[in-house]
Amino acid sequence: MKKIKVVSLVLNGSLDSNEIPQFRAAVAALVDKNQTLFHHHLSDHYLLYRYPLIQFKTINNQPAIVGLEQGADEVLPLAELKRKKLKIGKRNISWEVDSVRLKTFPVQIWNKSFPYRMNSWLALNQKNHKKFLQTASLRDRVEFLEKTLTAHILSFAAAVGWDVQKQVELFINDIHAVRPLMFKGIGMMGFDITFTANVSLPDGIGLGKAPSLGFGVVRQLRSTS
Repeated sequence: MKKIKVVSLVLNGSLDSNEIPQFRAAVAALVDKNQTLFHHHLSDHYLLYRYPLIQFKTINNQPAIVGLEQGADEVLPLAELKRKKLKIGKRNISWEVDSVRLKTFPVQIWNKSFPYRMNSWLALNQKNHKKFLQTASLRDRVEFLEKTLTAHILSFAAAVGWDVQKQVELFINDIHAVRPLMFKGIGMMGFDITFTANVSLPDGIGLGKAPSLGFGVVRQLRSTS
């Protein structure tokens, strides 16, 4: 069993989902430029293309940062920042920590499945978007998305150092919405889905394209009985 560190840092105040890129830029300006996990820039001209270990999002409409493994080590000290202001568009918000949680989470393949909800999942890049549209039947489209989601989970696993040695089994149970979402000024197809998988995933991580900017956030569905 692989256990990973997960830090969730939530600030006071409100943040709209379309302000997340500005929030990330404001936080990156607070830290050392060599802390590349915050902004994924090796230099002014080169980007890091890998699953992000620091992710910016909203939790209950509040600004939040989630750090995984090495990302958790870099996010945790931010809880001690005092008297800082973040410029978000034309407004400023105060750096006031509402909550910070550090935990270890077991990621592994189980002999049972867990139900999840994922919203604003940017499942398709330019290449597989075309393949998806050319897929005729609904059944085949769902299978296509299931294979894509499996690949996204394996990308997460590789980034946190989890060597997946058993087969990931997952099923998309429902596609609640398919809607246009804007990413870097480009309209993309976003999915809200529920799925089951024999994999334990930490609440609040993102999967798919642009998880560092609040897309594809995963939450486990828990019984209310």
